[in-house]
Amino acid sequence: MCRKDVLPRKNAYSVNEKGEDSGLVAWLFEQDQLAVADYPELYVYHFNGANTWDANHFKKILEVSQKLELKDSAFIRKKMHATH
Repeated sequence: MCRKDVLPRKNAYSVNEKGEDSGLVAWLFEQDQLAVADYPELYVYHFNGANTWDANHFKKILEVSQKLELKDSAFIRKKMHATH
């Protein structure tokens, strides 16, 4: 997850290529803007219908994923919808 106000204003995220997040993650690392989450097994996907990959890609990932406990899911949902 990344707050939008941390991103560089121009060319932060190329929407035209698969793997588009690699350059952005490298930039965040260089800016010392990455933090470690204490969920080593966690990888969060948010499907909104306009993702680079289609719904089938996420469905395949979910088929081999482990469901989170409700409290953990609620914590992540709250962070994703935070406005600060």
